[in-house]
This record gives sequence, C-alpha cells and structure tokens, in this order.
Amino acid sequence: MTDCTCGRANDRAAAAEALDRLIECGLRPREWDGPSVERLRGLADACLASVEANLLLYYRFLDTGEPEQAAVHLNRLLDVGERVAPAFQAELALTAAYFAARHAGDAEAARAWLAQAPPDGAHAALRAQAEAAVLIAEGRYSAGRDVAEAGLLNLRDGLLGGLSSVQADALRELLDRATAALPAPPAVLACSTPAGESEPAARPAPSAAAPAARETLAAGPTLGLGMAIALVAIVTLVIAVMPLPRGGSLRISSPSGGPSFTRTDPTDDIGPIHISICKDGCQVESVH
Repeated sequence: MTDCTCGRANDRAAAAEALDRLIECGLRPREWDGPSVERLRGLADACLASVEANLLLYYRFLDTGEPEQAAVHLNRLLDVGERVAPAFQAELALTAAYFAARHAGDAEAARAWLAQAPPDGAHAALRAQAEAAVLIAEGRYSAGRDVAEAGLLNLRDGLLGGLSSVQADALRELLDRATAALPAPPAVLACSTPAGESEPAARPAPSAAAPAARETLAAGPTLGLGMAIALVAIVTLVIAVMPLPRGGSLRISSPSGGPSFTRTDPTDDIGPIHISICKDGCQVESVH
C-alpha cells in the first residue's frame, strides 16, 4: 500500500487505539480480532503518521508466523525512521537488527543496525533480544545464549501488555537455538558390574548359633594342646625308664670325621664358631 491516508488520520488513530486496548488487556497480537486488524491495515501507509499502525501490524504478522508481511511494515518504519523521536529511533534500530539476524539471515546488516542503537534509550530486554540474535547469526552461540538468558531476566524492562509474550517467546526461541548449536557436554559413565559377574552378595546377619560356633572353635585348639602335652609327658616318662645301651651314654652315630655346623652370633665380635662332632661324641669348638 503506497497511497497516503493522511486524510483519514482520525480513522487510523481510532483503529490503532482499539488494538492498544487489546494489548493493555494482555492479548498478544495473534489473538487480536481479524476485523480490527484489517481495519488498521487498510489505513496504514508509508506516511510518518502511520508509524504506530505499521508497528502494531509488524508485531501482528511476526506473532502469526508471517515474517514476509512483517517485513513490509518494518520497511515502512525504516523509511521514516530518521524523522521519528530519538527514543523510538533506538527501538527501531534494535528491531531491525533482530529481524535482519533472525528472519533475514543477514548477520552483517544486523550488526550494522545494532551499532546504530545508542547504549541507552531502549528497553533492556529489547536490546538483549537484538544482541542475542546478532551473536547467534554470527555463530557466537555461547555468548548469544548468555545474552538471551539475561534478556529473559529483564522482561520487566521489555515490551508491555500482550507484546511482552511475543518478546518472551522470541528470547526463549533464541536461547533454544543457541543451546542446540553448542556441543553436547561429555557423557558421565556410570559404574556397572562387568558382564558375567554378579553383584556381591549381601553379608548375612549374625544368627543365634554364631556365638556357640565361636565357642566350639575356641575349644578345639585348647583340647589339641592338652593332648599334645599329655603325649610329650608319656614319651618323656618312657625315655626316662628305658634302659640305656652299653657305654652309659646316648651317642649320635656319624660318619668318620663327624658332621660340622657353623653358627654366627650377630652380637658377638669374635667371629663365627665352628662346631665339630668327633667320633667319640665330643664337641670341639674353634673360632674363625
């Protein structure tokens, strides 16, 4: 639509006011009634007086998923952007940066529009929306995700009424896009039992028979020791009463020359002692 409708300024103002009331009631643009939207659409043109009408229609078509129609009204706004108030110029530059990055896929143009927006003078959430879209279009997904998260926290400083829902959806969509583009975190391997092996059996609870079993085991070595002592005593008694062989001494038979042993006392400084057993059973020690 290129024909100027300046002569119908009152009709256009009334149509815009009707949609403004819907926004104040919390209705988002896609929920506006069709007749009111078509009425405003028939009165919106490229004149400076149609700035509000084109802005409302831009959000309407953006929320209904028609970015081509939204671009028509955004371009009309940009054509008269130099003649609007400075505060609205900043908002318009951020809007153009977001649209160029997200819907036109032109990261260079989006960055240029973003650079034209002054640091102050615009809603914090609207700036975050534009910055996040530009960063994601440039492939800087981690930074874009962080900015989108900050924008969601600053929605109270964003668009008002039903338009806030449109902005919240845009920020969440940017956040999801950035997160999906980032590499997945490394998987954490859970400890598991190797194949073929069973889980360790639970330790059985002690039973009433356990003390009795322990007493039985404790009594076993005591009984064995007593029998050993008794056997030693019997053998000793037998040896004591046995008659000694002729010669009157217990001799150890050995080959000629007798065996020899060497013992070393680590605490003795006189060296090893060599013990020899002679043929007659005597022991001869010699120090080396």
